[in-house]
Amino acid sequence: MSLFDWYFGKGVFNESRLVLLSPFGWPGRIGALLATLLVLYLAVRATKGDTRRRRLTLLALRMTGLLATLVLFFQPALKLRNVTRMPNHIAVLVDASSSMQLADDSDGQSRAARVAQFLQKDRSQLAALSESHILDYYSFGERLSPIAGSDLTTQEGLLSTASATRIREALAFTRQRYEGRDLAGVVMFSDGIDNGRLSAGEEIERKRSAVPGQPALAPVGLDADTRSFLHALDAPVHTLAMSKPGLRDLAIRRVLADQFAFARTAVEIEAHIEVHGAEAAGWQGRHVPVTLRQDGQPVVVGNITLLPGQTDYRVTLPFTPERVGKFLYDISVPPLPGEAITANNQRSFVLRVVRDKIRVVHVAGRPTWDVRFLRGLLKHDPNIDLVAFFILRSTYDSEFSSTEETSLIPFPCEELFQEQLRSFDLVILHNFNYSAFCSQYLQPAIVPFVTEWGGAVAMLGGDLSFSSGGYYSSELSQIMPVVLLPDDLASGPLLVSADPFVPRLTPAGRSHVITALNLDVRENAAHWDSLPALDGLNLVARARPPGTVLLAHPKLKDDSGNPMPVLTVAEIGRGRTLALQSDSTWHWGFGAGTGRREATVPSREPRAPHGDAAPGTASPSGVASPTAAVPSVSLLGDERQRGDAYQRFWTQAIRWLVHDPSLRQLRVETTETEYTKNQPVRAELRAFGADYRPAPRIEITVSLTQIASEQSIGTTQPAPPTRESLTRSVRTDDEGTASVEWEGLPPGGYRMVARAVLQGRPAEDTEIFLVRGASRELDSLEGDDQLLRLVSQETGGEARRYTDSLAGLPFHPPTVVRVNQQHEVDLWHNWLVLVVLIVAFACDYTLRRRWGYA
Repeated sequence: MSLFDWYFGKGVFNESRLVLLSPFGWPGRIGALLATLLVLYLAVRATKGDTRRRRLTLLALRMTGLLATLVLFFQPALKLRNVTRMPNHIAVLVDASSSMQLADDSDGQSRAARVAQFLQKDRSQLAALSESHILDYYSFGERLSPIAGSDLTTQEGLLSTASATRIREALAFTRQRYEGRDLAGVVMFSDGIDNGRLSAGEEIERKRSAVPGQPALAPVGLDADTRSFLHALDAPVHTLAMSKPGLRDLAIRRVLADQFAFARTAVEIEAHIEVHGAEAAGWQGRHVPVTLRQDGQPVVVGNITLLPGQTDYRVTLPFTPERVGKFLYDISVPPLPGEAITANNQRSFVLRVVRDKIRVVHVAGRPTWDVRFLRGLLKHDPNIDLVAFFILRSTYDSEFSSTEETSLIPFPCEELFQEQLRSFDLVILHNFNYSAFCSQYLQPAIVPFVTEWGGAVAMLGGDLSFSSGGYYSSELSQIMPVVLLPDDLASGPLLVSADPFVPRLTPAGRSHVITALNLDVRENAAHWDSLPALDGLNLVARARPPGTVLLAHPKLKDDSGNPMPVLTVAEIGRGRTLALQSDSTWHWGFGAGTGRREATVPSREPRAPHGDAAPGTASPSGVASPTAAVPSVSLLGDERQRGDAYQRFWTQAIRWLVHDPSLRQLRVETTETEYTKNQPVRAELRAFGADYRPAPRIEITVSLTQIASEQSIGTTQPAPPTRESLTRSVRTDDEGTASVEWEGLPPGGYRMVARAVLQGRPAEDTEIFLVRGASRELDSLEGDDQLLRLVSQETGGEARRYTDSLAGLPFHPPTVVRVNQQHEVDLWHNWLVLVVLIVAFACDYTLRRRWGYA
């Protein structure tokens, strides 16, 4: 019989609590307690010298009387209520990731089956919770999904196929689902293998606690953002770990590789390998090879030795890629007997191999300030490998000493323009009269260098360049973007204009990447107008189709009546050429100005002494100087003293000339390099005209071909496809952009090729990506009980294992909806309290008088 039935004769109340009716408030109550303690202290002190029996008797009587007095002072009462409660919700979350299908040891029971066994064994506790709560069942992996409770109690357990476990995301969906409803708590069944933001936060704390050079320590806690999120749940999360000791597995957990590598430069790939259960499986002492493959062929093989008590191994695989392109690499270890799963013994990744630097050969016919500025810029650019030659003396200079006394190394014409020319990306002919030097080597090699090998040539002005340098009838003139004037001075026109001028942007130059000093078109035009003037111009007949004039003279006209070209570019065959008909762009290195700038250096550039020559500089007799470098002067050596316009102009010009990938007219890029299975693959397409304006309404054909994982996916040697190509056609919008998406692609490497015709010229771009077959869920199979324990600690829940029970787990009580009846029982308003008080103090007084205390 309950207290309510006994006291009132029937159980009409279902809730009670003790209240104090004293009108004195907490200050009075605290004062009463202090007074009581003082009286007890005095009583103890007064009976200190008496016998034990008398002391205990007097203190007991005194304490009884004081308690009765406090009851009357505090006036305690029992508040009884009859209330109606609305059952609140308990969310039961069951891990449905693929790792839950694994059997940890030889008993063959999977983690999912262990959940079913637990629920069957604890069904009485579930029934008890159902009396005051509503149990909602969900499965979670990559997302949260409602399920029926009966699906969890089958012998095999819940079918677990999700490719990832995202605990934090599942809890976030739970909070969102119960927004505005009463959530009593969460019960989570999982092995703790998390692939989402929760493990990322835990990994941060793990790295912070690790000692450099030593294995990472156990996680000391979650990061601040994760802790804040868990506190915001405002509900206890009780976790039950379903993993079991005894797992036997060897897995490549992580591969540390950059997305890019440089050709002919050593690369190191680091593989992190986890080994569990080596002692039980008898693997200790075994040597396991770790193989890196490219094109299905082994590139390098490393080894690890399985040691007692060690689970984490790191192996570094160094190799040197030889070719430029994209390749599909894989790292693998052989399967060992008794492994739980072998799908995590191999990892593939895509590596883009590029040139480490742009190789540039700079040949100048005379040491001028323009030559020094350009050479200084090229020399200080870490992305450029520069080989510089310039002539110190011409054949017309007076010689006061013999050639043997002033030069040591012959000008390497044959080596430069025949043997090594193909290894360069760009040749800059800077005020260079080729007819006096190397004409027999330069002429036959320079045209195929551009048209067939995809090289680039830039010719810069001066009194030894263009028609003044004897290029009119040369083969090189046929690939220049301008038509040269005849060099017969007796009957032909003037070849050079000495008047200073400020070049003007042409319509094509306003949007071309080379002349884009500012992204805004108006600001860019204003920037060009404010640059210092150029001193002199090499005259040409006109621009040669398909050349594009980017800068023009403000007054002079060509023989077609158009403004005289100053800067012209063209695509010739597979390569590109540039013609800049002035040798005074170094003025732009002094910042913006108006009109002609008066420089502090001589207007007629002096000849540099031998000590200022670059390595391999040559004399007129074809002999090079062995000096090491040009010493820096205040105008050249300091990057801060070069104007932004000069550096930006030449940087973008070089990038355009060498076909920098970021400057392609047709571009296709996927949002990621690697995709998981069933993840949509989306590619963005962009088309540009010859002036790099967006090309609207352009039809682009996109073909997708799967590539075998053991084949190379380089851009120069396509691998044989393993399935039929998929082709789609899209059209760009007004901004020159389009997109294409593929779904349901099987695992493997893929090559996506986009083709279009832009202003009559075919354009093509290629992108490579990888669709993974095995998910990251299987990279590490060892259950993480510690992570589950941290989640429970932060939310006020309890962390238990599959061997425990649900009994005693705390949950938020159901919410009171309505109070039907209430009653207060005054516990102090009773004659028994008064009798106890009078009897206690009367006996205390009597005994004190009898024993001599009063």
